[in-house]
Amino acid sequence: MRIPAPPDPARRRVLRGLTRSLLGGGAAVAFLGSAGAAQAYRFGVTRHTRALGGLRAPLTAAFLTDLHYGPYIGVGSVRAWVEATLALRPDLILLGGDQFDRRAHAASADLLAELARLRAPLGTYAVWGNHDYGSFGYDRHSGVRQPDWAERRGRLEAASRRPG
Repeated sequence: MRIPAPPDPARRRVLRGLTRSLLGGGAAVAFLGSAGAAQAYRFGVTRHTRALGGLRAPLTAAFLTDLHYGPYIGVGSVRAWVEATLALRPDLILLGGDQFDRRAHAASADLLAELARLRAPLGTYAVWGNHDYGSFGYDRHSGVRQPDWAERRGRLEAASRRPG
């Protein structure tokens, strides 16, 4: 009959250290990932006052940018941003691009319905950002284009203009 050898203490120390490292590293990755996701859902209102020559009265402009509507930012977040903007009662609203995440579909009726609520006496204006072009199927960095990217952009532009 053969008697098994006693466990090697050095081997056990290595395995314990490896297990702790893996668990600690996994926890760190989970924490950092959740911190990044939490940042995506937070927004703030900052106010800046500047003197602009030629104005007869103060002007309030609201600037929303980088909404990144898509897999991680949903309609509830956009609704909160729109409500915060409307509460400021701005004279002018500007959308600075990247309304869509690259992976969002250009026909996002929910996003457009929320943005359509933005009203200001001097209007609401928007420009496309690189992520918006990516959602149309045109990667402006690599130059890769889907054959229908211009049509998709045109449909979204028309849908964006309808509500004003």
